[in-house]
Amino acid sequence: MPAIEIDTDPFVYAIGVELAPDTVLTAVIPRDELQHVRIEFVRRIPPAEIVSLRDEGSR
Repeated sequence: MPAIEIDTDPFVYAIGVELAPDTVLTAVIPRDELQHVRIEFVRRIPPAEIVSLRDEGSR
């Protein structure tokens, strides 16, 4: 997905990406803290449903 970068403010750095027509994900970081962070948007897949043996036996 293409991202939008805002690198013109002297105090903060910002990045954003449109996830859906009505949803935008953004991150705004103080410039003084940029050396301490790595900005990364990652799509994560939720873990599969975990069923314990105890739950399996009660079905």
